[in-house]
Amino acid sequence: MNAGILKLAFVNSARILKLALTVAIVFALPGRIRASFVDDQHFSPLMQSVAIGGLAFVATTALAIRDLQKLGTQKGLVRQHLENRSDMDERPFSAGFEVMSAQLAVFVRLAVAEFFMVPVEKIRPDDSLEHDYQFQRVMPDFQVFVVSRVLREYHLSPAVYRFDSRNLADFTDLVSEVGRIISNCQ
Repeated sequence: MNAGILKLAFVNSARILKLALTVAIVFALPGRIRASFVDDQHFSPLMQSVAIGGLAFVATTALAIRDLQKLGTQKGLVRQHLENRSDMDERPFSAGFEVMSAQLAVFVRLAVAEFFMVPVEKIRPDDSLEHDYQFQRVMPDFQVFVVSRVLREYHLSPAVYRFDSRNLADFTDLVSEVGRIISNCQ
């Protein structure tokens, strides 16, 4: 479990750094272009662009860290909620799904359990996305993680897809939506 947390922290740090550098370059580039046309021998136009880029880097990094902390807090609350309830074995879990979607439901269940870092037995087919998973507060990370994890299980390469969360209420709806995405990726 600790290796997974360290890997997640590294991936998130790399994502934050890449985003912050991109924003810094975007903000510094116009100043650098302007500096090349100014006949001034001073470095003030260049320094202004570097300062603006640096401020953009710091601001982007701070906002990204804040968002990751909010997500981590929310995931922790959901994890506590899920860990405090009884387990459900795979046989009763799969009984409510058709044969074809039972395998998909198991993959989605594994992905949801991995996202919240709970044992897979804590995920149930009657889970409410909003009440049990705090769905709106962990989006889009939840959706991206679950769909990409299931696509990997089916050995499909991630493609551009549209995740429609408007009519999703419970785990069964989530399985149907992921199934729709998989059928479009094949």
